[in-house]
Amino acid sequence: GVLTATATYHKKTTASLTDSTASFAPYLPGASPVSTVLTGDSHGQTFEVRYASRPGGRLDYLIGAFHDSTTEDFLQTFSAPNAAAVIDAVYGPLLGAGIGTATVQNGEFFRGELPFTGKEEAIFGEGTFHFTDQLKLTLGGRAFKTSSTNAAVTSGFFNILTAGSLSTTQSGDQSASGFTPKASLNWTPDESFMAYALVAKGFRFGVPNIIAS
Repeated sequence: GVLTATATYHKKTTASLTDSTASFAPYLPGASPVSTVLTGDSHGQTFEVRYASRPGGRLDYLIGAFHDSTTEDFLQTFSAPNAAAVIDAVYGPLLGAGIGTATVQNGEFFRGELPFTGKEEAIFGEGTFHFTDQLKLTLGGRAFKTSSTNAAVTSGFFNILTAGSLSTTQSGDQSASGFTPKASLNWTPDESFMAYALVAKGFRFGVPNIIAS
């Protein structure tokens, strides 16, 4: 058989800018342009080892183990150049004079920070039985376990409207485990034709999201 082991360092970055003027018009009439900025980066390590039988026999098989650890940081902000003045005019009579000036910095009226750490471990395997040179059946599966720690730190005037305070911090842990099966039947009568049926379940590790109410 063939034994393969891999070690990988991965890093990703993201950045987006959205014009949200229309979305905030009911809450901040006259604030323009309202910009939503989302930035994020992630980095981590992935390790995998697998053993595969040499092809050509009646039964081919593969077994392996997997581990990944990833850390992510996201930052989302809402801002408008005249946000402080609009908030003072609209909400000052209700929440107090100067509320916009006191809660808005450089036009930014909402900030959300989301640190996240996730780990995933799994064992997997599959076997392929060749009934004939043309017909084969594959059965396999993957047992996984994940854990994550994340937080949401939000602040700014819009946090007062959605959460009732100038700043809030929420954090939590989550874990999940399960099994994803796979089965396929493949028929290849000649070099120019193949027919197959495949049934499988999958799992994708989630990431945190923050959406102001």
